Amino acid sequence: MACGVRDVRWLAVLLVSLWLGVAAPAAAGSAAGADAGTAAGTVRLTAGLAQASLSGHLGRLVDPGGALTLEDAVAADAAGAFQPLPTFVGAGHTADVHWYRVLLEREPGAPAEWVVELGEAYIDHIDLFVVDPAAADGRPGEGRDIVRFALGDHVPFSRRPMGTRLHSVLLSLPEGRPVTVYLRVETISAMMLSGRVWAPAAFIGHETSALLLHGLFFGVLAVLILLYLALATALEDGTLVAYAGFVATLFFYYLGANGIAAVWLPDLPGWALNLLTGGNGLLGVSAAIVMWDRILNLRQTFPRVHRVYMVLAVLGC
Repeated sequence: MACGVRDVRWLAVLLVSLWLGVAAPAAAGSAAGADAGTAAGTVRLTAGLAQASLSGHLGRLVDPGGALTLEDAVAADAAGAFQPLPTFVGAGHTADVHWYRVLLEREPGAPAEWVVELGEAYIDHIDLFVVDPAAADGRPGEGRDIVRFALGDHVPFSRRPMGTRLHSVLLSLPEGRPVTVYLRVETISAMMLSGRVWAPAAFIGHETSALLLHGLFFGVLAVLILLYLALATALEDGTLVAYAGFVATLFFYYLGANGIAAVWLPDLPGWALNLLTGGNGLLGVSAAIVMWDRILNLRQTFPRVHRVYMVLAVLGC
């Protein structure tokens, strides 16, 4: 049993270390990009800038009925109805549609093409609109170009603008004038939008290192699952089976939550991706309960607590 407990602690340390390896450099780079390349309200894209966070530059409008059109959103923006967000703010599980607005400005000498990367991977629908910045009043209408990109995990992977684990699109921006980007977000998962703007070369480098670390992360989990299933078979130990089951739920949960499932299993239906993330989140709770019940031998030492644990495990399923 002591071996199992030590392995749980070791796995926790490994998960935190790998998360820091992926998230901390990106967060630090985003902060540096935001300080170097942005001003209040507008993300300024300069020559030599690798990336800039959208944190602190988004405006949000909640659409409870989901009835607003792009033209309605633009009119609401002109009337000052969008609420400035000081950072990335989640709204939990909600049926409300959320509109976001951000201004991008490519300064003279900066490259024309930039990648807009949006998360989280499990968001169902993101409609990204770029309205012709040359329009006199900023409103979409006759004779004015509107570019729309359909993103989200309910969009088949083969039809996404870019084949990446998060929701990414390559934009060609005009020089010297701001472009307004509107995002219509709808999801049955937690409403949590984040985003960055990348220079293409920096984006490729970031994706390469991130996928490498994710591959290491999932490889370690896969080895643990197979190892403990083999040990459980050899030793006929149900505790090891419970531990392997718990690690398996982590494997499949993060496969969906980090967007890797969409890359490994192209065109998997959106409902299946939702089930992969949400279902394994619940199964993970049940597996953890069963695992600790077996590790602590509650059936023998505390029968009443054991029964409570089993009820909770069934409810989690």
